[in-house]
Amino acid sequence: MLSKITNAEFEHYIDFAYELSMNLSSISFPIYCDGIKTKDEFVNISKRGLERDSEEILLFRKDGFVEGWIHFYTLPQDAYIGPKNLLVRNGYAEALGELLEYWNTNYTDYNWHIYFPDENKNALQFMAEKGLSDIEQQYVDILHFDHFESKQESLHTLLITSENFEIFRSLHDRQENEMYWNSDRIFEDLNNWVIYAYIENEICQGAVYYNNKGKKALEIFGLDVLQNTYDPEITKQLLLSCLANAKQQRAESMYFFTNDKTHTIAKDLGFQCITVAHYFCGSETKKQLIKPKRLKRGDRIAIVSLSWGGLGDEKFRHKYDIAKKRLEHDFGLEVVCMPHALRGSEFVAMHPELRAKDFMDAFKDPTISAIFCAIGGDDTIRLLPYIDFDIIHANPKIFMGYSDSTVNHFMLYKAGIVSFYGPSVMCEFGEYVKMFDYTEKAVREILFERWDTYPLLPSSEWTDDFVSWKEENINTLHRMKKDTHGYEILNGRGTVTGTLLGGCLDVFMMAVGTAIWPSLNEWTGSLLFVETSEEKPSPDFVTWTFRNLAAQGILKIINGIIVGKPKDEAYYEEYKQVITQVIVEEEKLTELPIFYNVNIGHAKPIGILPIGIRAELNCEKKTITFLECPTVT
Repeated sequence: MLSKITNAEFEHYIDFAYELSMNLSSISFPIYCDGIKTKDEFVNISKRGLERDSEEILLFRKDGFVEGWIHFYTLPQDAYIGPKNLLVRNGYAEALGELLEYWNTNYTDYNWHIYFPDENKNALQFMAEKGLSDIEQQYVDILHFDHFESKQESLHTLLITSENFEIFRSLHDRQENEMYWNSDRIFEDLNNWVIYAYIENEICQGAVYYNNKGKKALEIFGLDVLQNTYDPEITKQLLLSCLANAKQQRAESMYFFTNDKTHTIAKDLGFQCITVAHYFCGSETKKQLIKPKRLKRGDRIAIVSLSWGGLGDEKFRHKYDIAKKRLEHDFGLEVVCMPHALRGSEFVAMHPELRAKDFMDAFKDPTISAIFCAIGGDDTIRLLPYIDFDIIHANPKIFMGYSDSTVNHFMLYKAGIVSFYGPSVMCEFGEYVKMFDYTEKAVREILFERWDTYPLLPSSEWTDDFVSWKEENINTLHRMKKDTHGYEILNGRGTVTGTLLGGCLDVFMMAVGTAIWPSLNEWTGSLLFVETSEEKPSPDFVTWTFRNLAAQGILKIINGIIVGKPKDEAYYEEYKQVITQVIVEEEKLTELPIFYNVNIGHAKPIGILPIGIRAELNCEKKTITFLECPTVT
C-alpha cells in the first residue's frame, strides 16, 4: 500500500532509505552505492520531496511494515514524470504495480521514464510481465578524478559559450531535438552547463555536455555526433576536454551512460562500470502522432516506387497514365513522379538506395503535400538502412499505400507521423473504366475533408473478378457481387477503443526485430489490424503469425483486432477458425473483440485506415468508428 510521507515519517525512515540506496537489487536510478553520492546529498535531495509541489515521496507498506521509499518528480509543462529514488526492500514488483496505477490515476496523460540496474531482477521481471519493453540498455560508467591524469586536449575542441552557442545548436537540434534537454532549455540555463564541440573543416562534428551545478558527482548528459559519421577519435577528444574541465572544477567523479561504442572509449580513459541500466518508459495515454495537412485541389502529390517497380514497365505504363489522369481530373491534384519511380522493375529492384532517396526527397520537398505508393511488392525492408527518420518527422505529410508498404507505415509510425493504409496508384487509382465508388468516397472523405468522428462502413458489394492488366482490357469493368457477410464479430463483446496499428500479415515477419517494429509499449492499448495478400497465405501461415504475436506478448496487451476481407474470400472460413483458435482457445483471450471481413488491403473494394488515430469497436452494434480526424488544416 502506498501513502504520502509525513515529516515525522521522513525523519524516522531516512536512514532506512539511504541504506536501501546502497543495494543495486533494491533501487532505480539515480544510485548512491558508488560511495561518491554521500548520505548528506541523499538527505538534501530527499528533503525536496517534502518542500516542492512538483515532487512527492510515498512510503510502500507490505504486511503492515514499511518496505519501500518512492521519491519522484513531475514536470507539468511537459507532462513528464521521473524517479528520484524508487527504493524497495521487499515486494518490488508489488510496489511498482501500485506506483504505475498511482501515476495513471493522478497524472493522466503524463509520460514516465525509469532506469533499473541489471541487478534489480524483481523490477525487470515485473516490467517484462507488464508488457513494457526494455527500450535501451546502457553501461553505467564512473570515473573517479583522483585516478585521472589530464591529457593534452585536441585543438579541434571548442568550449561553447553564449557567443558561439549556435555552433552547438546546429548539431544538437538535428540529433536530439525531441529530448527534454533541447537547445532552448540548455541555453536558458547555460551558466550551469559545460559544453564542448569538435570542429573540423569548419563543421561541428560532435559535442559533449554535462550539467555543473556545484556538485561533486557530475554526469555527462549527452554526446552528439553527426549521423552516420561516428568517429571514436572525436568521441575520445571530446571526453578528454570534458574531463579536464571537470577536474579543474574539483569534481570528485563523473558519470556516463554509455553504449557499446562509447563504453570501450570510456574504459580506456579510466571509467569503471558500475552496472548495466535498463530503460523503460510509458504512459497511460499515448502521445498522439503528428497529423499531416489534409489535401485540397491544386496540391502536388509525389508518386514513389518503394518496392516492385512495375509502374515503369512498358506493358504496365498505361496503368500509370490512367491513375495520373484520374488523380488530376477527378481529384484536382498535380501529380509529380519521383525520378526513379518509372525506371522499371529491373532497375528499381537493383537500387533500394535510390528508392529510399525518392522517398526522402519527397518528404523534404516543401511543395509536395502527399506521397502515394505505386504498388506493394516484397522487398521494401531493403530501404531501411537509407531512411532518415528525422526528415520524416520534420516534414509531416500524407503517406498512403498498403501490402508491402506496411514497412513504410512502420517507418512513419517510428517517426511519429499518422499515415494512411489505403489505395495504391497501380491498383485502385489505376482501375480500368472507373474507381470503385467505395474507394473513391473513402479518399475524398478521409484525405480531403474534416470531421470529428467517422463511421467506417462495410462495402455492400465486392468482387473476385480477375481482369488482367493489359491495354486491351481498359474498357473492362469488374463484375460486382453483393456482400452477404458485413462485419462479423468472431470474439469479444462491449465497446473498446484504441489507436489503429497494423498492416499486411505477410509482411510482419520482415519487420519483426528491426528498428521499426513497434515496442510492446506502443502496441499496448492499440487496435491491431491485419489483412492478407494476393499470395493468399495458408491457414497454417496465419496460425504461425498469430502465435508469433502471442509469443511477443502483443495479443495480451491490445484492445481489439480488425481482420481484412481475404483476397477473393480465399480461406474465408479457415482464417476465422485459426484466428479464433489462437486467440480464444490457446491464449484464452475470450473478451478480446475481433472484427472480421473489413474492406482493407487486398480486398476489392477497399477503404482507408489512418494509422495512429483513436478508433472504437462496438461489438453489439457491429460498428467501427474513427474518433478523431487524421488530418489538420
